[in-house]
Amino acid sequence: MIHMVNKSDSKLTFAFREFFPLYWASIRDYSENDYIIITKGKESVCYYIGDLKEIDKIRKQLLKKEFRLKLISNLEKTIKKVESYTPKTNVSKLSLKECQKELKTVFRLVLDWAEAYLFTEDEYWKGLENIISKKEQKQLSNLRFESKKVSTKFWKYIGRDIIPAIVKKGVVKSSNILLYSFDELMDLPKKPNDKIMDHRKKGWGIIKINKKRRLMSDKELKYYLDLIKQEQKLKNKELFGLAVHKGEVIGEVKVVKSKDMNKNKIFDLKNKILVTEMTKPEIVPFLKGCLGIITDEGGMLCHASIVAREFNLPCIVGTKNATKVLKDGQKVKLDANNGKIIIL
Repeated sequence: MIHMVNKSDSKLTFAFREFFPLYWASIRDYSENDYIIITKGKESVCYYIGDLKEIDKIRKQLLKKEFRLKLISNLEKTIKKVESYTPKTNVSKLSLKECQKELKTVFRLVLDWAEAYLFTEDEYWKGLENIISKKEQKQLSNLRFESKKVSTKFWKYIGRDIIPAIVKKGVVKSSNILLYSFDELMDLPKKPNDKIMDHRKKGWGIIKINKKRRLMSDKELKYYLDLIKQEQKLKNKELFGLAVHKGEVIGEVKVVKSKDMNKNKIFDLKNKILVTEMTKPEIVPFLKGCLGIITDEGGMLCHASIVAREFNLPCIVGTKNATKVLKDGQKVKLDANNGKIIIL
């Protein structure tokens, strides 16, 4: 079935940039809104399609304390449920059918986690920082942290144990495993034909329309790739994110990778605008004299938001790709009054 593109589909809103193997993207629902996920190489980009009506509905529900408390309770129960599962220690010795059964069991748990975690995403909470209590914000922030730790544990189990065990059975090439949908993994040793794999190596897409998700056709993939290129040309001088501490400043960028923030490194951020994926406590001693903060990730409850308020620094978080677009020494205008970074 081909989705006939129309005028409303030409409105795309950038959501996030990450990497997802097809076997996960094919079964996880990333938003209540219609969306596309396009993957080329080791990068996946998600855009919302059309108006954000479904997201706005959730935001209105989050204004009700009962709904928020129910959400938090549900996430707490889900974390306990997922944590109670003990991964197998001898996956490599399992048969193909047993590996498939284990993958299905683990994915069912992770999907339960993902469904509960979905409504804690920053997109739903924008503008609510002055409505919910500090205590509730802290509780939610801690739950997000614990929740991510749990999911990381299971992704390591899937990526380091179950998937390699399936590859070792000789039924799928290691170079193709990330290009298999979940259903196709369950159908092994039956495999998609080589032509399909060759197409996916060039890029693949997932589309959700009217609450139904499926793989994109080649025609749809080309249409949305062209549309994204057009939008990028219009916006290549500007980046957008969530302004968590207001202010406006012009200065040079200093890009610091989060993985490099440790006790053995020294960073000169004086009269510079810090750009990073996310801040860590180790960067705090170097923020004196810093002009502002820009991050790829985070929301109103993240570490960068807290330290920006403490140091009175203009701060925009959740830009998704600032560390990839901005370079050391580049001059920018950080407009945290409007959530916008302008490359000068």
